[in-house]
Amino acid sequence: MAALCTLGNKKRLIDNICVARNEKVGVYGFVFFRDGEWQQCIVDDKLYLRAADYDESLDERQVWDDIIRRDTEEEYRKAFQTGSRALYFAQCADENEIWLPLLEKAFAKAHGDYCAIEGGFVGEAIEDLTGGVTVDILSSSILDKDRFWKEELMKVNQDFLFGCGTGFWSNWLCPKYQGRPRDRKGIFENHSYSIMEAREIDGHRLLRLRNPWGKKEWSGAWSDGSEQWTPEWMERLGHKFGNDGVFWISYEDLLKKYQHFERTRLFGREWAVTQQWTTLNVPWSADYHSTKFMITVRKESPVAIVLSQLDSRHFKGLAGEYDFALKFRVQKDGEEDYLVRSQSSHLLKRSANAEITLKPGRYCVLMNITAYRNPDVESTEEAVSRLASTRREKLVQIGLSYDLAHAKGRVVETEREKKAREEYEMRRRALDRKKRREETKKKLQKEWIRERKMAARKKRATERLTGRKDSFSCNESLGNGVLRKGSPEDSTVNSLATSGINGTTPTVQLNGYNKLKRKRDSRHLSIDTNFTADDFDSSDLELLDGFEFDSDIDLPEKPEPVKQAHRELSVYSPHESISGHWNAVCVVGLRVYSKDPKLSLEVVRPVPEDDVEAALDMDDPAVSATNERGGWDQFSF
Repeated sequence: MAALCTLGNKKRLIDNICVARNEKVGVYGFVFFRDGEWQQCIVDDKLYLRAADYDESLDERQVWDDIIRRDTEEEYRKAFQTGSRALYFAQCADENEIWLPLLEKAFAKAHGDYCAIEGGFVGEAIEDLTGGVTVDILSSSILDKDRFWKEELMKVNQDFLFGCGTGFWSNWLCPKYQGRPRDRKGIFENHSYSIMEAREIDGHRLLRLRNPWGKKEWSGAWSDGSEQWTPEWMERLGHKFGNDGVFWISYEDLLKKYQHFERTRLFGREWAVTQQWTTLNVPWSADYHSTKFMITVRKESPVAIVLSQLDSRHFKGLAGEYDFALKFRVQKDGEEDYLVRSQSSHLLKRSANAEITLKPGRYCVLMNITAYRNPDVESTEEAVSRLASTRREKLVQIGLSYDLAHAKGRVVETEREKKAREEYEMRRRALDRKKRREETKKKLQKEWIRERKMAARKKRATERLTGRKDSFSCNESLGNGVLRKGSPEDSTVNSLATSGINGTTPTVQLNGYNKLKRKRDSRHLSIDTNFTADDFDSSDLELLDGFEFDSDIDLPEKPEPVKQAHRELSVYSPHESISGHWNAVCVVGLRVYSKDPKLSLEVVRPVPEDDVEAALDMDDPAVSATNERGGWDQFSF
């Protein structure tokens, strides 16, 4: 309501919303600005009434029929179902006007239902009705009050539209307060007002405001009936006393009583708009994202840059458990210092914007998105599971709007990105093949060396065994026993000699004496195949003489990845939810308003092999402190 009151201050803004009508048939066409595009909405002239029809009004009919009337049903219809006052939602002061309830019906249909448009901020509503750009301003943040008056408020209804409010933090001491809105000298808290006019006469800075509900007005200086009013002032300002919700207030009292201003910039036909959308995975730790937008300016022009997320009012109930806060900065391509940062938004979370004049060149927009998880809000999957069996039709309606909105963030691979991906995959396959070739080659070399060493060991053992047999046969007369071929002693010698091949020290004992003992080899021969190529010593390299390796023959085929069976779930189960994991996904879009018709905008995603380091937010003391010399980063623990 406050947004419509604000639009009514400038001619033809409301007429631009209703683009087609046929009163005879009862069909009206409206357009609304949704997620960077104008969307049409067609409605009929059937509106909700407060009272039921005569035949269905059980309670009212008993009292109504007690009085004798000429035509009871017709008089009932004229009394309860005729005129704007009979409507359930918005009403016009003129009983014969219905433009306001028709516009409200179209606005509700575009968002899904009347519940989706309940409450909110006047600035966001003005954006939906005009396609402008809104920024919120706190009165405590206005450092130069003269400049704000001359460059901002004095341009109301020309370049800007203004709304204001107060008491947004009035319940910080009592968060559970549910009573009626309190007022400050007639100004309701948590209520939007429209700034209709700003005048400066004889050093007096005055503003005309309107309460869209028209029930209560400002009761301080320059209010209706105050001592400041004289016949001369009433004539100069064209003001009349009355309880119509319109009142005047001084600039000083405006800054004292109102805490929050919402300024919407309007764009004419000389402005052109370019936009791009993408989907981002938001990490738990907020930082500048590796994906960025690139702006190419052909000629010098003032620009308004808007970074926005999807309007969750269009799919209320399916928005999920994450809330996102958007920030960005603009810097010249190839430079580290930024040119401008987005203005801090205290209440409006749907978008962030900045205004600057850019010269020809390329500029990159770095995004900083912070995600907040609300454990008390159910996820999209849980909402679908809960509503699927009870409100099927409503879920389908909101689900289609959800799919339509998120389709904007569908990532489409450009030709440049496709070429870069193919080159990266080609290099990765070449590196994988080279790695497998080196590993296979080293493995075969180790096996080759092991076989050569095992053959040499076996040969040495055989030679030692032959020499010992000859020694035993030459010394038959040694001791009290005689060693003969085929005797038990001979088999013992053979078994012990053979055991030397396995790396043990063989001994032969006759008549209690140790007659034969082989010294342990001083060099331990390892057959471990897990060492690297640098582990080969000079003696091992000599054993590689005659080794051959052919990649086409010796390289094994790359094993195909094992495909996991896909298990379909007909009904979502809360036990299979991954809600315990961080899964914040945000669809964001960048709109650039400029007077350069050839301005271009593109999304730049990092190449897969590039290890992009996130840009530091040097204005954040917590971040910049770690970047100073002599900080904690020079110590190791």
